[in-house]
Amino acid sequence: MANQVSALGSFLMGGRDDGNVQRTTELKLRGRTLIFGNTIYQLRNIASLEVVDLTTIKRFPMYIVLLGLVGLFLFSNRNTTLVGIGLLALSGYLAYNWYNTRTNERFGLSIITNAGSLGSVTLVSKDLDFLKQIAITINNLMNSEDEAKAISFNFDQRKIDIETMTNSSLVAGNVHGDLVNNV
Repeated sequence: MANQVSALGSFLMGGRDDGNVQRTTELKLRGRTLIFGNTIYQLRNIASLEVVDLTTIKRFPMYIVLLGLVGLFLFSNRNTTLVGIGLLALSGYLAYNWYNTRTNERFGLSIITNAGSLGSVTLVSKDLDFLKQIAITINNLMNSEDEAKAISFNFDQRKIDIETMTNSSLVAGNVHGDLVNNV
């Protein structure tokens, strides 16, 4: 019940509920099934695929500002000038570190089933083009009459392995632009 209320609230507020974000090392297409981890989906039960931006930006930590202000105060006092310089240097170093690591760039492939948001999952990767390539390949298999034998998507190596395919639904090369333009 709580999941339904959360999903309804997310829908009404126009946001996305990223509660089912998963990391996986391998995604497999076997026949008409999609397999990752301990989950198996039939391709006909997938309602939609969406490549989403899950990039997060860290807020500036206020303790760095506080540390800098204390350092500035101690720097202005004759007896604690060296301690103030040390605290100012430390706050400068921490601010520099925050600046270099403030964004966590990652993307996701949302697989939404016919059951709606309760049956959906988002697979995470840092490579946007790789996720687009996976989405187009799955779309091509969903819309083809050919029976695919085996395709494995390796997320760690960003590699696609085709084992025994008679008619390939794979998009080779880089995928540029939106998915809708490549389908």
